[in-house]
Amino acid sequence: MIAPADNSRGLACPGCGHRKSEVIDSRANDDGSKVRRRRRCCQCDFRWTTKEVGDVVEPSALEALTLRELYRELGRRLNLEDVA
Repeated sequence: MIAPADNSRGLACPGCGHRKSEVIDSRANDDGSKVRRRRRCCQCDFRWTTKEVGDVVEPSALEALTLRELYRELGRRLNLEDVA
């Protein structure tokens, strides 16, 4: 079972306004720039979809990276010039 998320930063159930929900499905688009999540309210069982924008890296992709590759990727995302 997925643990409920405490959405204290403003994400409330559209049905009842309760602030605890759980993610029941999560999918990234092809380029990884957006994530579509299906959520379920812990109080009223209302389900809704959120679309999140930002850098998304799947955990399986991180496992395949070496520490050096991870460091380079972090530098690239932070726009650092001198990353070994």
